[in-house]
Amino acid sequence: MEVQFKFGDIWQYEYVLGARILLEKKQEAWVPEKLVIADGIGGPCPACGTEFLDFDVYIQRGVIESVTPHSADFTYGAETYVVREPWRVS
Repeated sequence: MEVQFKFGDIWQYEYVLGARILLEKKQEAWVPEKLVIADGIGGPCPACGTEFLDFDVYIQRGVIESVTPHSADFTYGAETYVVREPWRVS
């Protein structure tokens, strides 16, 4: 399934998990230090037929680490992404 998100240099780029995204100049200075969680939308779902599904796209050091169904742990503002401290897997 394809998931679209708005973070980095937004254009018609196609990425896969583990890919390094292209960044806008204003983002290059701080992205390597932080975890970015971007608001994603995908669909339609081939299994259930749902038109659109919401996802969270986890980007660490400019690399797409994972894509998960949207969690209520945080909300997105006008920027369509949130910035967190570095992601540490325990």
